[in-house]
Amino acid sequence: RAREMWMLCRQYTAQQAYDMGLVNIVVEPDKLWSEVDRWIADIKNVSPVILQMQKISFNRHDHFEDPATTPMEQHMPDYLASEECLERRTSFIERRKIDPSKNMDYVKIPIK
Repeated sequence: RAREMWMLCRQYTAQQAYDMGLVNIVVEPDKLWSEVDRWIADIKNVSPVILQMQKISFNRHDHFEDPATTPMEQHMPDYLASEECLERRTSFIERRKIDPSKNMDYVKIPIK
């Protein structure tokens, strides 16, 4: 399929892209922004630090880098000792929503 896309430069419908696994969801145009809002609400519940580590990991993979250590290996010890990690574990055990005020800032993880 990848060669077909690269060599033939065909345009695909949203449904075809979904069927190929290239998009996560297909929505009607008038429902697009409400779906975007739902995704944003979900992303807001994810730890900013974890999101940043995931982005770094994806970037390294996409650029074919072969780091000696992964972002998780580099930063996990600091994260596991953080107030955010404790809050996330506790809220999971207590089956309650996470207190986002305990989230660490993005800037606490250096980007290299």
